[in-house]
Amino acid sequence: TMGSASASIANSFCFGEHYYADLSHARLVLSFGSPLLDASGAAFYAYAELSRRKEFRLIQIEPRRSTSAAKADEWVNLRPGTEGALALGIAHVMIQEKLYDARFVSEHTTGFDGPTGFKQFVLQNYSPAKVSTMTGVPVGKIADLAKLLGQIRPSVAVAGSLMMQHSNGVAGAVAINALNALSGNIGSAGGLLKQRKPLVANVGPSSMDDVAKKGLASKRIGLPIPSQEAVPKMLFVYNTNPGYYSPQPEAFKTWMRKIPFVVSFANVWDETANEATLILPEHHFLDRWQDAPQNDPYSLFGLGISQPVSARPLADTKHIIDILAMIGSKSGEELRGRFSEFKSEELIKSYFEKVYQTQSGSPKAASFADFWKDVIASGGSWSSVRAETPSLSRKFRFLAEDSAASVPGYSASAFVGEAKDYPFHLYAYEPISFSGGTGGDMPWLLENPTTFVDARWTTWIEVNPATAKSLGISDGDSVIVESPAGKMSVVAKLVASAQPDIVSVPLGLGRRSFSKEVPSAG
Repeated sequence: TMGSASASIANSFCFGEHYYADLSHARLVLSFGSPLLDASGAAFYAYAELSRRKEFRLIQIEPRRSTSAAKADEWVNLRPGTEGALALGIAHVMIQEKLYDARFVSEHTTGFDGPTGFKQFVLQNYSPAKVSTMTGVPVGKIADLAKLLGQIRPSVAVAGSLMMQHSNGVAGAVAINALNALSGNIGSAGGLLKQRKPLVANVGPSSMDDVAKKGLASKRIGLPIPSQEAVPKMLFVYNTNPGYYSPQPEAFKTWMRKIPFVVSFANVWDETANEATLILPEHHFLDRWQDAPQNDPYSLFGLGISQPVSARPLADTKHIIDILAMIGSKSGEELRGRFSEFKSEELIKSYFEKVYQTQSGSPKAASFADFWKDVIASGGSWSSVRAETPSLSRKFRFLAEDSAASVPGYSASAFVGEAKDYPFHLYAYEPISFSGGTGGDMPWLLENPTTFVDARWTTWIEVNPATAKSLGISDGDSVIVESPAGKMSVVAKLVASAQPDIVSVPLGLGRRSFSKEVPSAG
């Protein structure tokens, strides 16, 4: 997603590698729109543990009263796309009132001091009064957040994927990372920790034949919105539905129709599978063996495993590994020799055998047979409990040495359309039932889509009651929402906590129907 790409760019700039938030040991979590209790399993369990501790505090900062905001100790409401500006305003107060960890900043960061450094950049451009005008957050609240972050240890500030999808998302994520550097909570328990390497870095030797080399040397198609001129002869589509999730789904489907042969591995008939020449359905996740690397930003690395719940698949499907092996074994000479006779279960088991040989994870066992038995029983293997906190591998970077390459040149988020023509902000969010935008084709989830709004089997829009009254809209009315990108028909739901100039819609609906069991939703 755009949000995860922005996070990777921001982390690469600041740290040079990936860091995760150690929620389990934090006393204060400053969440800038991170869906901790809406769409993050590991974070939810960490919160469930932390909420029993009296000294723990969660502050949720986002434009909408989500489940995370409702369950937090405090919800800070702000304008969409201004999360980074708020972070810089908090940084201003921390620097101005000397609430930051001066020793950590001096020893473990670069780009802070000097006439063009982060310190001067923030003090000159992001006073609390200016930031309050930008964000709608009161000056006193900005000061309060800075004092909490400067005084409570350990603490951590985390950025959410939705805020990082704005045009200034990368700069906003860098600004939030900077708060962790100012508070000295990088490389320490309860702050940001370096993600541990996988239990097995290399599953074995690999080599490229001429076909692979030619493919890698070819010009990239340009996803997620492909060039209509770059049309391959064949397309494999696995574990994705660009006919729905692409920023321009109709353009993507038009491009697909130009491809002579499209193969889909979907096990549910979706918008992309509907355009395929051939469908080779993969097992449902309850019917297959699957290794599951744990790379959630809120936990240590682990390698989980899932296994079939029944002796035989419910439908005529195969594991994706077995499908590809079958295709390869029946292909031309160039490919046929590259595919050995193996089964998905055997391949996954051999991977865990390499994990066992490293002796770097748990469970511990005297033989692989015992290790495998314990892995099946416990659901996977995990990095050993850390004996000490990993330290920073390089200094945190506030600003680039070359000012032209400086990411934190923060600017206001760009929105399409003129305010006089489009007076409302459209805020798209992940409802708890459709985490990651998935599940909109599942009947049970469509019947129980959300917590705070009574809406089923349709797409709804959350509107402030006073705004709705001024527009002559009542709860349950069908309305048209229009922007320069298009328009859609939705059901209006009046929500008292909604900001007057913001209307919110859930991600994951608006699905076309391809079966009698699931009618079109939204």
